[in-house]
Amino acid sequence: MQAPPLFQRFALGNGIPLFVRESQRFKTTIVRLHIHHPLGADATETALVPFVLRSGCRRHPTFRRIVQFLEGLYGASLAVDVLKVGERQILAFQVEVLGDRFVPRGSGTVEKALAFLERLVVHPVLSGGALGVPAVVREKENLRRLIASLIDDKLAYAVERCHQVMFADEPYRLYEYGELDRISSLQAGPLTEHHRDILERDPMELYVSGDVRAHRVAAAAARLFRFRRSTPRPIPPTVVDRPVRKERTVVEEADVEQGKLLLGYRTYTTLAHADYYPLVFLNGLFGGFAHSRLFRVFREEEGLAYAAGSSLERTKGLLEVDAGIEGDDYEEAVASIRRQVEDLRAGNVTDEEMEWTRKALEDVVRGLPDSPVAEIVRHAELALHGREETHEEALERIRAVTRDEVVRVARRIQLDTVYFLRPKPAN
Repeated sequence: MQAPPLFQRFALGNGIPLFVRESQRFKTTIVRLHIHHPLGADATETALVPFVLRSGCRRHPTFRRIVQFLEGLYGASLAVDVLKVGERQILAFQVEVLGDRFVPRGSGTVEKALAFLERLVVHPVLSGGALGVPAVVREKENLRRLIASLIDDKLAYAVERCHQVMFADEPYRLYEYGELDRISSLQAGPLTEHHRDILERDPMELYVSGDVRAHRVAAAAARLFRFRRSTPRPIPPTVVDRPVRKERTVVEEADVEQGKLLLGYRTYTTLAHADYYPLVFLNGLFGGFAHSRLFRVFREEEGLAYAAGSSLERTKGLLEVDAGIEGDDYEEAVASIRRQVEDLRAGNVTDEEMEWTRKALEDVVRGLPDSPVAEIVRHAELALHGREETHEEALERIRAVTRDEVVRVARRIQLDTVYFLRPKPAN
C-alpha cells in the first residue's frame, strides 16, 4: 500500500497552492510563503523586497510594532530570506508560532500567523503611494553590508567567483542577494512597482507544517489570502545541458592564509532525471561524507587539504568540490581530485564504500522529519521538477542504486571550471 503524500494540497481562490503537513512531532507550527522570481538583471531589487517588507506593514507600521505583535503571539518568530534554486530567486517569508494545542483555547495562533503573513507581504507601509523611503534607505544599507561582507568569508567568496566564471553567460552566475553596484540606484518608487508586479505575477506557494487540521488551515488561508493576482508568469527553465567546450582555469590572489580551491562539474542530471539518486550516491562516494574519497584519501592519506568536500545543486545539475589547501599544493591537489573522479569512473568502488554511502544517505533521509523547514524546502524543490516523494520512497531509491549506475553517472559528468583563490606571496 502506497504511503500518503507528506503534504496535502489545496488551491486558494487566487491560484496559490497551499500545502499542509499534519504532524504532532513539534510544539510549534511553521507558516511559510515562497515567491518565485526569475534570476536576472533585477536580482538586486528582488532581493531587497522581503527585507523592506519586514520593516513594517499597515497594521504594524514599524519593526518594533512587529516585534511586539510577535511577542504577544506567545513568542512567535519571523524570518525572511532569499534563496537561489537553479535560476530562480525564491523569496521566503516564515512565521513560527506555538500550535493551538499548546495555548489557551480560542487563541487561534496559527490563523493569526497566517493573517500576519498576508498583511506583511501584501500591505506594506506606504507614503504617497510608495514604500517608505526611510525603510528603503535602511534596508539598502543593510543589503550593501551583507553583499560586501562576502569578501570576509573567503570560501563563500571563492564559491561565488567560481560561479561567475563557470556560468558567465548564464543567470546562475548571479548572487541570490544581487549586485553591489546596483544598490545605490534603487529608489522607493520603482521598488514599489516591482513589489506590486511580484505580488500580481510571480508564482507562489504557501506551506503550513505542524499540529494542525489541514481542512481548517485551508479554510482560514482561503479567507485570508484573497489579494488579486493574474496568471503567474512562466519562469524560464534552468539551463542544464550546456556542453563543456573547454575547461577553464582561473587563479586569483587574496589576503588569505589558506588557498581556496573550487572545481565545478556539470553533471547533466537534476531532480527531474531518473539518474538523480545514482548522482547523489556518486557525491556521497566522492566528497559528501566523512568516509568519502576527498576526506579519506585526498585529505587524510595524501595530506593535501585542511578541509575538503563536494556538494550538489540539484536543480542546476552542478557538482562542486571545495578544498582548503596550501598555495604550493595547487597542482598536486587538482591532479589528486581528478584521480578520484577517474577512479570512480573506472568502477573502483568497494562493497564497503557502497554500504557506507548507502547508510549515510539513509540517515540523511531519516533525519528530515527533525526539521519541518527542511521538509518544506525539499518538497518545494521536488515540486519544481514535477515530483513528490515520501521518505520511504526516497529510502527505496537509495537502496536500489547499483555500482553500475554510479559509474554511468560518473562517466557523464564533465569538469568545467577550476578556480583557485591563493594566498598573496610574501613580500
